Amino acid sequence: MIVNKSFMMVKTISYALNDIKYQVDCLEQLKQYKFNRILLPNFSYGVFENVLTIHMEYIKGQQITPNKKKSYTDIVYEDLVCSTNPISAKGYALENFIITGDKIYYIDLEDMAFCSIEDRKIKFEKDWVNRK
Repeated sequence: MIVNKSFMMVKTISYALNDIKYQVDCLEQLKQYKFNRILLPNFSYGVFENVLTIHMEYIKGQQITPNKKKSYTDIVYEDLVCSTNPISAKGYALENFIITGDKIYYIDLEDMAFCSIEDRKIKFEKDWVNRK
């Protein structure tokens, strides 16, 4: 009898040395924050020289489609764009969101970074609101 089953994704990214330090700091800080109704997959990471490897829980579900984005606009805006956390999403492409049951996941972890609310609003307008 299977008691638990999980899938993992492994993402490997090569950076310039200064950039990898910033990304690792963002990931480390990200572990401390919650985004209300927007969930993040469980993850861990490792660094070897200039290579960052993220081991992330695979979230099985469906991406938000242009036809369904209106149903999620307020949640994304309130919980990610206007989050008081210093780290939040910098990009709001529909593909970054997975819906599974009644849960919403943001899956582009390396796109979570230090960003002002004003900058997030500009990016949200471009990526979410003005996307056809």
